[in-house]
Amino acid sequence: MITYLLCSMGNTFAQSWGERGGTIYSGTKKYSGNWRRLASTEEKSIEQLINIINTSKLGVNLIDKARLRAAKDHKRLEEVIESGEVSVTDTTLVRKFSPNSPESVRFETRSKVYIDKSHNTKNAVLDLIHELTHYIYKKPFNPYVGEFSLSSFLEDTIQGIGGEVDAFIVECKVGRDIYGLKSISAQCLNILDGEEFSRSLAIKEFYKLGEHYDKFKKSADEHGIKQEVITHISPEQSSLISSAWSSPYPVAIVEEFQEIMTKVCHNDLKRMTYLSESKTRSIASANEKVTKARANFNARCRAYLD
Repeated sequence: MITYLLCSMGNTFAQSWGERGGTIYSGTKKYSGNWRRLASTEEKSIEQLINIINTSKLGVNLIDKARLRAAKDHKRLEEVIESGEVSVTDTTLVRKFSPNSPESVRFETRSKVYIDKSHNTKNAVLDLIHELTHYIYKKPFNPYVGEFSLSSFLEDTIQGIGGEVDAFIVECKVGRDIYGLKSISAQCLNILDGEEFSRSLAIKEFYKLGEHYDKFKKSADEHGIKQEVITHISPEQSSLISSAWSSPYPVAIVEEFQEIMTKVCHNDLKRMTYLSESKTRSIASANEKVTKARANFNARCRAYLD
C-alpha cells in the first residue's frame, strides 16, 4: 500500500493565514500573559481557553459543535488542540493505493488545531475561536478528484462555508461577547454595520489588494480566474494580510494553489508509473480507466511539472 500525504488548512492547507483579527494588547493581567501559563500543563491551559470562550453564549454553541466534531474522530476536543508556531487548522489528506491496483484510491482526512505558542491569552482565545470555526464547518478539499480549479479554491477559501470570512465574523462576534466592543480589533470594527458584523463588508475587506491590485488582475487573466469570483477586488489597502505569504488573501491563495498543485502532480506522476505497469496486465475496462486517468493527468499537470 502506497501512502501520500498532502497537508492543508482548514481550511485546509498547512499555512497560517495570519493577521486576520489583528493583535490586541491588554492591560488586564488575566489576559496579558502567555496562554500556556494559564495552568500547570498545556492541556489544562487549553481547557482554560475553552472556559473563557464558554463565557459567551455564542462561544458555548461553538464549543459544543467542536466537541461533536472531535467525537466523530473518537477524540476529546482538548486532544485536537495543541500549541504551534502559528495558529492554523491543519487537515492532512491521506491518499492510499496499491501498486497492484493503482486505479483504486482511498482517501482519509485528519484534522488538528494549533494555537500560536507565543500569544497572550486574549489573542489565543480569538485565534481558537477562529480556528474552531474552520475545524467545525470547513469541508476539506480534495485536489485529486472532481473540480479543483483556482477559481473554486479562491472562492471557497474566502467565502465558502467555514472559510475565512465565516471564521473572521465568528471571531469578531464571540470576541465582542467576551471582551466588549472597545477591546476587539480594528479589523473587526471595520466590518461593523450598526450593531451587526457585516458579511458583505467582510468579503470586501478580504478582496482589498492595495499595491498588488494591478499585478493580481494580470495574474487572474493568465490563470483564467472567473470574473464573478473576483468581482469584489479593489486597490484599497487591506488590513487583512496572510502572514504565510505577507500579501493579501487573494494573492496568497494563488500562490498556495500553485504549491498544492505542484505537490499533487508530483505525487500523481509516481502513480502514473504504477498505472503504466498495470495497464499491460489488466482487462480492457481497467485499461480504459488507466488511459483516461493519464489523459486527465496530462491535461491538468503539464504546467506544474519541471
